[in-house]
Amino acid sequence: MKVSLLQDTVIDGSVYWAGTTVETDWPTAHALERKLIVERANESDWQDTMEHFYPDRQAEPVKDVLVFTPVLRLEPETVQAVLGLKWDGAITFDFQRDNPISAQDDPGKKGIANHLHQYTRGRETFLAGRYDAMLVVESDIIPPPDTLTKLAALNVDCAYGVYRFRSVDVISINERYPAPNTNLGSNLSYERYLLKRAVKLGQYPCTGGGLGCVLIRRRVLEAIEFRIEDLFTAHCDTCFCQDVLRAGFSQAADMSVVCGHKTPEGEILYPNLDWSMA
Repeated sequence: MKVSLLQDTVIDGSVYWAGTTVETDWPTAHALERKLIVERANESDWQDTMEHFYPDRQAEPVKDVLVFTPVLRLEPETVQAVLGLKWDGAITFDFQRDNPISAQDDPGKKGIANHLHQYTRGRETFLAGRYDAMLVVESDIIPPPDTLTKLAALNVDCAYGVYRFRSVDVISINERYPAPNTNLGSNLSYERYLLKRAVKLGQYPCTGGGLGCVLIRRRVLEAIEFRIEDLFTAHCDTCFCQDVLRAGFSQAADMSVVCGHKTPEGEILYPNLDWSMA
């Protein structure tokens, strides 16, 4: 594999200067990529594009959308952003505030159990209607106005926007392993050379990562229920992504759909998509 060096580099005992193109084996190139000191010289060496993973992808046109917001803590910025989404078709808003489990009933499981309950209700509402897709925007996520139009244009079964987690600057998108591998892969924030690549391409195949901002087509929700495996470790996001991947549905992120994530203290956090920042 040919790689272009971004800085002076020692490979197999020899010194190569920045800007030099070097022929090396794949493991060495991969290791250098992870250190962000090389780029693949040939675009054809990459096999991570939408065309590679989904060459014949087709999805039904999205005209009628249910925008679903499960509410544990509803932020005014989220309401304003959701109601301000651009969309030429039919659109219905569902702010789901049904939280039947109180802290007194079960303090350790309150958030996760209510989260699952709301997603189950949201799916039932969706399937009872004639909607083509459901856009999920969680109640502390602030999507840009063009979120819906961009995610619908991805033409995949699950299309994700990008946000960071509140506790750490890690984004919501996981890398995509070649089929038929059903491993969810590493988070792009931990594979900075892949994050750089994803931002460059804009539309990037993935294995999901979070339900904070995602457009889900009808055939996915007809086939897959929201579920959890452990009340104390994870919300239903992880199980959903695993089930979608195993079922063979197409998934991708639009890296330009960058959402804010509001903390309980009132700070709005945005993800760091600058690949050069460690």
